[in-house]
Amino acid sequence: MLVALKHDGKIYEERIASGLRHAEHLMRAVDSLVQTAAISRQDIGLVGYTRGPGSFTGLRIASATAKGLEEGLGVPVVSVPTLIAFGALEQEKIMKDTLSARLVAIDGRKDRYYTSCFKHEEIKRLSEICEAPKEKASMAALKLLRGQGSACASWGACNFDAQYTTHWRDQDLTVEEIAAELKELSDKRAFEYLQIVGPGAESLAAKLKESGFVYAGSTKNNGAKLSAAALCSLVEEAYNQNPAGDDPTQGPTYIRKSQAEEGKK
Repeated sequence: MLVALKHDGKIYEERIASGLRHAEHLMRAVDSLVQTAAISRQDIGLVGYTRGPGSFTGLRIASATAKGLEEGLGVPVVSVPTLIAFGALEQEKIMKDTLSARLVAIDGRKDRYYTSCFKHEEIKRLSEICEAPKEKASMAALKLLRGQGSACASWGACNFDAQYTTHWRDQDLTVEEIAAELKELSDKRAFEYLQIVGPGAESLAAKLKESGFVYAGSTKNNGAKLSAAALCSLVEEAYNQNPAGDDPTQGPTYIRKSQAEEGKK
């Protein structure tokens, strides 16, 4: 679990191997970062979280915690789609003169993956967002933060994803379905180089190879190395586009039903 705090242009972060104990550690991490930054909870001016898809329990805890802070502190909350976050973070250079695509993969279990496939121009845009100069980031922070100015973003779970053009967006697919989608895009010469990223990248790449799908590209498992600065940058952009924050009805993005819900059939 990654919890980050941005205060006066400086990034503070905590990474916790919390397993299934997100609820126990999340607010402790927030309070620890607030103390390290020498501020109080009341100085927080914005809360952001990644809203999924991902672990059902983790997403619910992140969403509930963010909304609790929203109500308790009277500050806006914005949520960033998890697949966009993984697509934007931990950038790896892609061949400049090659038509490229970036496939983000999260292992959804049951031999399925949560995926989103970004087009070449969107890869560039995601890179620009996350590699903004410090001066620009500081200005963005001054716009969105109140009082002494702090923003808190937690990895667990901003409705700005509609602006991104993808080959496909936020789907729950089998390896065979992913291979079929990629083969169709490849046959249409939609890309010549494929980069697979995200916590499910290595597993998916191996299974694609087993399925017989051959592609030129690279694999980068960035699941445990999310950049706190880049995540805060995404939260800031989402806020700048929607200063009122998320709609009150906004919740986690699940894509499919939980095991408990499926069991009710």
